[in-house]
Amino acid sequence: MRYSCAMKNGFPTVWLLALVNAIALSASPMMMLIGSIIGARLASSEQLATLPIALLVVGTADYAPIEEECSQLGIDWKDLYFLRGERVLRELDVPGFLTAVVNL
Repeated sequence: MRYSCAMKNGFPTVWLLALVNAIALSASPMMMLIGSIIGARLASSEQLATLPIALLVVGTADYAPIEEECSQLGIDWKDLYFLRGERVLRELDVPGFLTAVVNL
């Protein structure tokens, strides 16, 4: 049986993908932690300390306000989300980054 070069040198791509995945999945909990700490420091009362996190959750989970505003402007909200995601991918140069990672 013949093994490829990647299998002989310890699967560097697999380790890189595992590291990138761990960093990517830690973004949301880190944002919650930092948001709650900053909210506690900035809030005038304890009841308002979790407001930034609550707004983040509501804004992410409930698309009804976005859908209503888009319908008033005559825009399909699904197209808006698609175009926004496409723009982020283009601005971050995701294809170039993936090509660079593959060619390591």
